[in-house]
Amino acid sequence: MRVDYLPGYDNVIRFPVEREGRPTLALLREIAPDPRDVFYAVDAFRIEPPIHGLRDAVDRETAEFILNNIDEEPGARRRQELDGLLLPLVIKAVKLCQEHDRMAQEIDRAWGHYEKARGKDDRASALWMNVYEAKVMAATQLLIEAYEASERAEGAARAVAYAMRGERWEPYDPEKAMLELCSLQKGSTLGR
Repeated sequence: MRVDYLPGYDNVIRFPVEREGRPTLALLREIAPDPRDVFYAVDAFRIEPPIHGLRDAVDRETAEFILNNIDEEPGARRRQELDGLLLPLVIKAVKLCQEHDRMAQEIDRAWGHYEKARGKDDRASALWMNVYEAKVMAATQLLIEAYEASERAEGAARAVAYAMRGERWEPYDPEKAMLELCSLQKGSTLGR
């Protein structure tokens, strides 16, 4: 989850719309784990990293599924089938991201209890440190699950977007994407 800071305000509390919002791809993109955090946690705890190339693999599998199983005729039925293909993945990813956010709050509370007990009661501080460590490990696993679920949703979203536009699917090519981005920026008047 990304933290939004409001410059110049120190008493503004941001309402967490991601807890109450309808699960959409836009919401998922707001709350999806930052890959840097994911790989930092993997490195720090020396645990199994997320599946490499998951987004591209799901993109390819979804495109193949659409080609073989979804009605080819444009219209409401096709759109409904495509939405039905993507929505469960988005819902699962949003739910996992929300669970990770709740776990992060539990970690903060456990640390607060530890801080209060430290120096006053050795048994209580040891207990809260154990609780804190257990929650950190659980949150790290949840972070990886949320990241993988969001990668699956993004992969499927790319294939579904091609199908919604009626375009022929093609694998993601980073070089082609960069060339397209550069050609768009050449025509732009921004920065002139």
